[in-house]
Amino acid sequence: NDMIAIRSMVNLCISIDHRILDGLQTGKFMNHIKQRIEQYTLENTNIY
Repeated sequence: NDMIAIRSMVNLCISIDHRILDGLQTGKFMNHIKQRIEQYTLENTNIY
């Protein structure tokens, strides 16, 4: 909404060998990880 705000944030990095994986596959993987992280709640996550 065009606002400056303090937000929770995590920086994720991945290192790949582009001879084995191309950027599209890696982008899809990182998007999957992002979606999984965004879905975590206390109700659906068993940490302990």
